[in-house]
Amino acid sequence: MEAITRTHMELASKTYMIAIDINILQAVMLKVVDRVTVTEDNVGELQQEVATLKDTVSSLQKLSVRLEEHMEDVLGRSRKNNLRFVLFLETVVEQSMKKFLKAWLAATVPPLKLSAFFSVDRSLLHPATPSRGIIAHLFNYRGWDAIL
Repeated sequence: MEAITRTHMELASKTYMIAIDINILQAVMLKVVDRVTVTEDNVGELQQEVATLKDTVSSLQKLSVRLEEHMEDVLGRSRKNNLRFVLFLETVVEQSMKKFLKAWLAATVPPLKLSAFFSVDRSLLHPATPSRGIIAHLFNYRGWDAIL
């Protein structure tokens, strides 16, 4: 009988320990369920933000395409209004292209008064040409028409 009582006490002790472990597991599972719920809520919010960001990126890409087209149009128009002078020796002109071009234009087109209404740049060196051209950016159309 004593062995049965001892076995019964051992079983009761082990059952009590198992019950404690089950209670601990239940508490942990409740915490896990809470964390999963919070994570699901966060995933939903993030999906909404991702959708908003996709819309924003899409609109920015469309804007970028429109702005690139506008920039190409503006660059094309600005190139169209530039005058290109070629076959001037670079060594003669390089000291002061603007002074040289102003003097040359004044001698070539007498009534023209350019003053500060133009800027001058060198074009890119092309392998087929002996010297780089001079590009004059005229800021008033009267000067442009007078030269042409």
